Amino acid sequence: MARRLQAPSPALVGLLLALLLGGAARAADIVGGREAQPHSRPYVASLQMSRNPGSHFCGGTLIHPSFVLTAAHCLQDVPAGMVSVVLGAHDLLRPDPAEQKFTISRVFQNNYNAEENLNDVLLLQLDRPASLGAEVAVATLPQQDQPLPQGTQCLAMGWGRLGTHAPTPRVLQELNVTVVSFLCRPNNVCTLVPRRTAGICFGDSGGPLVCDGLLQGVDSFVIRECATRQFPDFFARVSLYVDWIGSILRQIDRLWKLPPGPAAQTLASPCNDPVLLSVLLASLLGGEWDQRPAIPAPIAPGDPPLGTPSGCPYHTGSWGGAGPGCRGPGATTHSPPPAPPEPAWAAEIVGGRPARPHAWPFMVSLQRRGGHFCGATLISNNFVLSAAHCVNGLDFRSVQVVLGAHDLRRREPERQTFRVQRVFENGFDPSGLTRDIVVLQLNGSAAINANVQVAQLPAQGRGVDNGTRCLAMGWGRLGMNRPVASVLQELNVTVVTSLCRRRVNVCTLVPGRQAGICFGDSGGPLVCDGLVQGIDSFIRGGCGSGFYPDAFAPVAEFADWINSIIRRAH
Repeated sequence: MARRLQAPSPALVGLLLALLLGGAARAADIVGGREAQPHSRPYVASLQMSRNPGSHFCGGTLIHPSFVLTAAHCLQDVPAGMVSVVLGAHDLLRPDPAEQKFTISRVFQNNYNAEENLNDVLLLQLDRPASLGAEVAVATLPQQDQPLPQGTQCLAMGWGRLGTHAPTPRVLQELNVTVVSFLCRPNNVCTLVPRRTAGICFGDSGGPLVCDGLLQGVDSFVIRECATRQFPDFFARVSLYVDWIGSILRQIDRLWKLPPGPAAQTLASPCNDPVLLSVLLASLLGGEWDQRPAIPAPIAPGDPPLGTPSGCPYHTGSWGGAGPGCRGPGATTHSPPPAPPEPAWAAEIVGGRPARPHAWPFMVSLQRRGGHFCGATLISNNFVLSAAHCVNGLDFRSVQVVLGAHDLRRREPERQTFRVQRVFENGFDPSGLTRDIVVLQLNGSAAINANVQVAQLPAQGRGVDNGTRCLAMGWGRLGMNRPVASVLQELNVTVVTSLCRRRVNVCTLVPGRQAGICFGDSGGPLVCDGLVQGIDSFIRGGCGSGFYPDAFAPVAEFADWINSIIRRAH
């Protein structure tokens, strides 16, 4: 950042705004909206994990019988073969004869830049054309570069959280929003709900923004959290990509509708046409075809990064896909359900078991207004260790630190409650999901007893090896679409190094099972051989994907820093 201060360009202004605003977060669900009339929005699609029907993680829009438009961050790390596209849905928990389910045959990107949340659009080709009717219909696109004036009234929609700390709805929600220009970029459409706490939220990145009957936006990201009333919600501007979308549709039609004669010889000898060759290779190999548009890319890599795509790594903080701050380039609006492996603040336990009451007396619950949002670990009688994204952008004076808890729904005499007196961070980078660790000093000293004890930390640089067995724990969701647990959960996990950043994270998997951490307990501990080796940071591919490992901040890399803070205070 500092090296660009000499030239205060528009990009730098945007970058500074992103830092001041606390980063973006994948957005998607509806806060303060209403239930849509069943099948009144027949173009809305639900992206779900194939092995887990009903596990909605992103939205989409049917724009052609064979194509759905969604956000690029939704499938950034999720294999397309693991995703189902469901059309004609309304109630995700109830079978509906109107539903049509598809697999994805090809994926088309347009120079998506995850770091700066640019070109956050993705075109999915279905394995067959949809049957159009009253419940399944195609949305209308705007003209290329068609302007969308400030003040235009639009409709946002999606399945997902009804608030940062609220559950996900089972039926499609919709919300009237207004287009605004403040804090917005030319490549985005931004919206607000005047004088109300309402907006998109985690769970439906990729969903549509419809204005005057036209698809003008693809749900991309929010700043800080859902419905802040201070910052607009961000959508990818569809009008910038209409020519690109049309070029893909024409090329596909060309592939399957070649007339007889000379054109047929081109099909027999695809080497004469590089574009056609790419399509054929993708079709034969079953892979993705990243078709680069012939038109200039609508977004320049230097444009200001103002947030996190709706599919950014999910932080497992209770606030939905990104804990009180996003675990990726921003806070995207992905739904806590199996979301694409873009990091998401993580925290809850999927596939675990209830812990024995007070078996882990160092376990801490961070709460606001009486509701748990992140975990932490007692590391001294007046210090706790948590994830930096949990308090990033928050007024720490609003946080309660609860020790000695087990069942969060009961009044337990063993509990000790404190306020946060001071916050110590260590260069947390929300865009790179690095150094996600924070030390919180309490406004008093804990009484150490059988139910409240201090955890043991490793020595500096003494981390864990591949294959080490550990224990993750936390309160929170028991699965993408399941409720939060009232009692502390625990789960045996194994340290892995594949798909993990050495020295940047400690990563874990549960071999042979779909189990792992999930939304609601970022900041909780990973305990290996009696030592706290990790702080729950983010997940990819949804909770308990069984494929992507869960990521923790490596405590051993920060041990000297942590101990220096405690020594100075004492």
